[in-house]
Amino acid sequence: MRFFAKTKAFLGLACVLFLFQAHTSAQAQFAAGTDYMSRDDVEEISDGLYTFRWGAYRSMFMVTDEGVIVTDPMSVEAARIYREAIRSVTDKPVRFVVYSHAQWDRASGAQIFKDEGAVIVAQEKCVEELEISPHPDVLMPDITFSDQYDLKLGGRTLSLSYFGPSVGRCLSVMQPRPAKALYIVNLVSPPVGWEQPWDPTLSNHHLYNIIPYLKQVEALAERENIDSVIGGFIGVGINEKGSMVLLPPDGPVSAIRETREFWEALFAAVKEQSDKGVWSENVPRKMDRTKFENIKGYNKEAFDYIAWRVAEYYFTGK
Repeated sequence: MRFFAKTKAFLGLACVLFLFQAHTSAQAQFAAGTDYMSRDDVEEISDGLYTFRWGAYRSMFMVTDEGVIVTDPMSVEAARIYREAIRSVTDKPVRFVVYSHAQWDRASGAQIFKDEGAVIVAQEKCVEELEISPHPDVLMPDITFSDQYDLKLGGRTLSLSYFGPSVGRCLSVMQPRPAKALYIVNLVSPPVGWEQPWDPTLSNHHLYNIIPYLKQVEALAERENIDSVIGGFIGVGINEKGSMVLLPPDGPVSAIRETREFWEALFAAVKEQSDKGVWSENVPRKMDRTKFENIKGYNKEAFDYIAWRVAEYYFTGK
């Protein structure tokens, strides 16, 4: 019976994922319009620091006197538009490409920059990830690091920090100096952190280290007097006319703490039921979800699968 229950639930999950992703995509299209490739969608965060949007994705790049540091090319098509967008700002060559992590939708497309002499940088475990799961459009990094690496160019520095597995096994937090900002992909989505993860399967989340990872990011932000976070995806808000609009690419540093508090609250609510011996698939309907019903992006069906996935973590340790 447990097998059939899980099979039925799996089929339900497939439907939820389709509807949830379709809704998210439609929301993004409505907010961003149809001209996803517009190179006008470059926003200056501070002197020499920019974000580039491609569809729902955002990447960050730094312009220095000696060249450009680019993060996350995203895809072959995106990288081509990305390169044009950079040229609308500067004629300096791209010297470095930095992967935030090894997922294909972030690391694909670096060849166009490699062809003009760029060096690719990533955390060392990204090599293992890409060896296990290669992609023809994802190039291996030329420079890897373990815990900390300062990439210096033209009087500016992009500091890379690694705190263990989180979303994937090699996610780096980036600090573009001298700006008082952090660039964090997937794990934190400014302007708020109290929101439902977009992927209800949490398929790439290493749940055992999510909260310790976020605590280390908070400590980094405090040490460096960080005041803002640049996200890797668009944020959608509602204006005074009730219409959906794109939010700015950066938000307050409090989003890191709020993200940690979300996970702590979710883990506690799930663990309460798991400790009572409730089967993992029954946890979502048994747990108290009151505090989550007003979070950004709340979707009951998708949230059920998130809670189930966390319950499986308490059951298996994975």
